[in-house]
Amino acid sequence: MANVASHLRGAFVSPEMIVIAVALYMLVDTPEMVVRTANAIAAGPDVVKYIALLPAGVLIWSIPEAKSILLPGEDTKALLLNWPRYSYLKSRVVTGLVFQLLFATVAFFAWAYSPSFSVPKSFVAASMSVIGSLICGATFVLASITVRGIVKRVST
Repeated sequence: MANVASHLRGAFVSPEMIVIAVALYMLVDTPEMVVRTANAIAAGPDVVKYIALLPAGVLIWSIPEAKSILLPGEDTKALLLNWPRYSYLKSRVVTGLVFQLLFATVAFFAWAYSPSFSVPKSFVAASMSVIGSLICGATFVLASITVRGIVKRVST
């Protein structure tokens, strides 16, 4: 039960959830600025339209990165597994992977629904998915740096 509570806390108290909340607000009440931006993107170059596929790339990168965070190396694995906050780290990494999958799925469906982003709601969904996946990827990079620092500090 504590593990479920840790997953829920990690999901609801996160920068990714702020991105989702802003996206939901913008999907319900689409401001004129979003409509103008979506129309400008739709008229723009084709390469911009494929940016919605970026969350899938970040998801593919995140899977081996998650493995390296949770299991850094055979010689240091015991140090990390005995760390008192390892269960919290593992919960956050799993939650991050779920967010990455969510962002990649939403971005793909938004792109498939309107590849030119002429529909403002599709543009909002794709934009927020890209932003959310980049935030999630940055969280993984910071976690990797932190784990390496902890392992070096404990091993010396």
